[in-house]
Amino acid sequence: MNQGTDIGGRHSRFGSMGVFRFWILDFGFWIGYLQEINPKSKIQNLKSVSLLLLTLLMPASAFAQSEGRVLALAEAALQERYPGDAYRLRVRVKRVEGTFDDEGGLRLDFPAQDRLPRGTTQVKLYAGSDAEGWTKAGWALLYIARYDSVVIARAALRSGDEVTPGDVSFAWMETTTIRGSLLQPGAWRALSRDDAVFAARAIGEGRIIRHDAVRPAYAAETGATVMMRFERGGLHLNLACKARETGHVNDEIRLYSTDTGKTYRARLTAPGAATWIETL
Repeated sequence: MNQGTDIGGRHSRFGSMGVFRFWILDFGFWIGYLQEINPKSKIQNLKSVSLLLLTLLMPASAFAQSEGRVLALAEAALQERYPGDAYRLRVRVKRVEGTFDDEGGLRLDFPAQDRLPRGTTQVKLYAGSDAEGWTKAGWALLYIARYDSVVIARAALRSGDEVTPGDVSFAWMETTTIRGSLLQPGAWRALSRDDAVFAARAIGEGRIIRHDAVRPAYAAETGATVMMRFERGGLHLNLACKARETGHVNDEIRLYSTDTGKTYRARLTAPGAATWIETL
């Protein structure tokens, strides 16, 4: 048998019994040295010492092998469950706990959920095979980073400011800890293609723009003139009204007519145009 391998042929952290004895002696030397320079200090918790010794003696390759295996299983599971979004996810293994054969079958199960996982996520590990069945073998703690294409404000914007293409830029970045619906470049292009875009609230320079932070131009603003199409029982009229509130196309708003002295509820069909719904 070559030095540096165990019976199973796997690489050993220590390589030989001589190195093993060296670590034991080295560990004992430091404990004795600490007690010599500070006689009052004594190691009370022998369990902690034992755990420390076992950690020093445990093959480092075993940790790496387990983490690498779990990482590959996690990436495959995400690709299978979220084929259209797996490219946005990056997985890091934080911890692996369990007992399983390095050469045996291993399965990883994510928690049942429809939404994309993000942040720290615990998964279950099962050992076995489809033919012989699976038994619980442990668990792993993963950190799943999410990346997105986002729209970023290149300048500070006040509520009501028009947002031009020169005011924004696009970036691919991690958004794991950012909550809310973020404006995607495709949504920005669709919003700004045919009409002006305005800030719905103040947006700081360099900040990621959320979907509800911008809006299209209003089809009617408070006090603006809106032509309302009135149709009822064969009567068809176009009434010039004043908007009592702001709204976009397809919004329902209140309109007031000075000619009739009445208030109506109407649906905006285009900028400055609406159809009657009811008389209030």
